[in-house]
Parts: sequence; C-alpha cells; structure tokens
Amino acid sequence: MLSSILLKIKLTNRSAFCILLKKLLTDLSVNKTVEKKPD
Repeated sequence: MLSSILLKIKLTNRSAFCILLKKLLTDLSVNKTVEKKPD
C-alpha cells in the first residue's frame, strides 16, 4: 500500500519535473530569439 503511494508520488514528481524542464527550455529559447532580433 505505502510503496504504491510512494511510486505514484515519484511518477507525478517526475512528470511535473519534466513539465518544468520543458517550460524552462522554451523560456530560454524564446529569450535567445528575442535577443537575436534587432530593435
């Protein structure tokens, strides 16, 4: 019972971490494109 709950928490944490990582990467790429554009 407890192990299954821990496993579920691990999986949710991993997915949340992946979402955060993707968000950070997209933010970085957006910042790079903005910097490249001449004002």
